[in-house]
Amino acid sequence: MYTLAIKVAPYFETPIQRQPRWQLDFVRKMKPDFTVLVRMNPENGAALDFLLLPPQMIPRLVHLGGRSLATYEPYRCETLDQLVAWLIANVRGSLANRAPIA
Repeated sequence: MYTLAIKVAPYFETPIQRQPRWQLDFVRKMKPDFTVLVRMNPENGAALDFLLLPPQMIPRLVHLGGRSLATYEPYRCETLDQLVAWLIANVRGSLANRAPIA
């Protein structure tokens, strides 16, 4: 059995340069096998995309944006359907040997 946490990351812009960022807060007691980070669109009214993160990629508190986005690209799903399909295809295998999201 695996555990899954879902976190929503609201969109905001940096004050001076107006660069897009997402606020992440991962303070929690449990450490799930998977964490789905839902990045919100600029209006914070809908999901922009989904990041399926293994435990070693979970920071305590981070602003996601700019150059840090490239680090998370291998874990990105554009749609909820893509995320669910990846989970179904990979949840039976070892987390250490999972296929990258395509």
